[in-house]
Amino acid sequence: MSPQSGRGTPHETRAHGSATDRHEESAAPRRLFDAMQAAPTLGVLGGMGPAATAHFMKQLAASVEATTDQGHPKTMLLSDPSIPDRTQAILRGTYEPLAPIRDGLLTLCGWGADLLAVPCNSAHYFIDLVSDTIPAKIIDIVEATLDRASAENPEGAWLAATDGTVLGRMYQRRAAMMDYRLILPPENLQKAIQEAVNAVKGKDIETSATLIAEATRKLWILEDIVIIQGCTEIPIAYDMAGLPPGRSVSSVDALASACINELQAFSSTSENLQSRPAIERRSEPEVQIQEQNL
Repeated sequence: MSPQSGRGTPHETRAHGSATDRHEESAAPRRLFDAMQAAPTLGVLGGMGPAATAHFMKQLAASVEATTDQGHPKTMLLSDPSIPDRTQAILRGTYEPLAPIRDGLLTLCGWGADLLAVPCNSAHYFIDLVSDTIPAKIIDIVEATLDRASAENPEGAWLAATDGTVLGRMYQRRAAMMDYRLILPPENLQKAIQEAVNAVKGKDIETSATLIAEATRKLWILEDIVIIQGCTEIPIAYDMAGLPPGRSVSSVDALASACINELQAFSSTSENLQSRPAIERRSEPEVQIQEQNL
């Protein structure tokens, strides 16, 4: 049998497939492109501090129910440790962190971020002042943490946070709106909590673990309720101390879960928009950023 009259080789069979096969092959790259376009991008403004940001990125990956790389969200990280100390600014009543935080968020938007997250509780004192000028949704770490705390521990919680976060009252205001019982530590234990945060930033994890263990155990003696880890450095010290995970609510974990939930909701909205006839689609108006003297 001659090559011309017999069955083609596997290579020849693929090259001369049906029109339907060729159409499917040509459409596959376009489907992949459409899926990539529809997938939302998370922008993370980190560096406040670097260790806390690294811990958040780890928890973000752990929060995704995926078995392949492709199942994880596209994430852009801008880690800027040069942003001035948020707690010190709040205590002084000054606003040095405000402009760099806003600039970082706008940079992430310029890179294409659809949603934004900032794994720093005290930074949200300043974010609240400029959120209306940011053309993307900012996932609020305080809201996410208190939502989880109230759902899992309706009887109330201690707040373990920096002096700046406590003075800034972000948690207290939100808890009052929710009618959620939130208790502040006494002054001596608040001092120990702030020192534990400083020790994490100084890479003295053993000291931070000792401090946070002593402070939390004394809080549990005063009242045996869960502790909200309202600073993103505290989970690092808490885990190092070997304290029971079921007796705390990590703001890092809460933010990571909230990010995944928001990304999934964003994806569903985008897919619905993509599936609508072109004549029904509406382009979003351009968001104009009004420059302010910050």
